[in-house]
Amino acid sequence: MLAWIAGAIAIVLLLARDLSFSRITDGFSAVGCLKTFVTAEEQYREREPPHVYVALTQLSAAVPAYVDSVLGSGRMGGYCFRLTVGTPADSRWQATATPFSREMRRRGRHFFVDETGVIRFHPKRTVTSADSAIE
Repeated sequence: MLAWIAGAIAIVLLLARDLSFSRITDGFSAVGCLKTFVTAEEQYREREPPHVYVALTQLSAAVPAYVDSVLGSGRMGGYCFRLTVGTPADSRWQATATPFSREMRRRGRHFFVDETGVIRFHPKRTVTSADSAIE
């Protein structure tokens, strides 16, 4: 009986560790994609006339592409990515990463980045430029 209880406790601890690790790695994936947006937007703006920021579809449709077609679809690694651009005159853009599956909404964090390159997060809701930065 004691061995059974010890085995059950070990399984619970392993599952808790795996879920915690999965939550961390999901966040790394989302942050990596947002960093890709920062690089892609800056490279596109520098190289392509008329030197403005563009939507995600344009980044993935460019030749050569600035983001791959999977990320360009707006869904990757359990997250839905949305990239919006301002007017050419104001030279602004922002992107969000929001968990889209039921499981990801339960355990995933929300992320935000804009033209400053500062990535921000919140554990429960959509993020804005006023939220905490990732250090």
